[in-house]
Amino acid sequence: AALPRLRPFWPVLSLVLAAALCLAAPAARAQGDAAADGARNFIQQLGDEAISFLSDRSMSQQDRAARFTELFQDKFAVDSIARFVAGAAWRQATPAQQQEYVDLFTKFVVNTYAQRLSQYSGEQLKVGTTRPVDGDSILVMSEIVQPNGPATKVDWRVRETDGSYRILDVIIEGISMAITQRSEFASVMRQGNGGLQSLIDALKKSRFSS
Repeated sequence: AALPRLRPFWPVLSLVLAAALCLAAPAARAQGDAAADGARNFIQQLGDEAISFLSDRSMSQQDRAARFTELFQDKFAVDSIARFVAGAAWRQATPAQQQEYVDLFTKFVVNTYAQRLSQYSGEQLKVGTTRPVDGDSILVMSEIVQPNGPATKVDWRVRETDGSYRILDVIIEGISMAITQRSEFASVMRQGNGGLQSLIDALKKSRFSS
């Protein structure tokens, strides 16, 4: 595969990660059921947890990356996202290939974002209202407010399973990051053998998965 086309997971999100996982402003209240309130509170908690290490300048990059790894695996539906962005190639792969790909995918995300976590500079994530989407998911709407700059609209597609919430997608200014990454990975696989193994090989060679 042509490695220059192997871009970071959710490429637009990588530019605003330090803001997206930051100090969350009080959530706007809106009428809704327990699931909607739970989804809002979940995103609020994401911000509360992230600020504890984003604002700690004494942490090494290695420690910050380790903390982000925990947060990513706890708050995001990693396996579901990995399957979605792999597309049809996932179903055609062996269980061993699937597991190797998920492991590399996780490293790809963490190593991409860990390099940007030190860029937090006082942005705020203002959590807003919610609406149901896709039957079993909830969209939590928010804005990233910069100290000196325009706000960025960031929506979070969240699903609740057995009492726990996980993020399935992040939509920035109307653009789905999961769909964007799926398109990028499909391009990589088309330049290889078309299967998941070509993506695995590209991820192994990527500096973001080392």
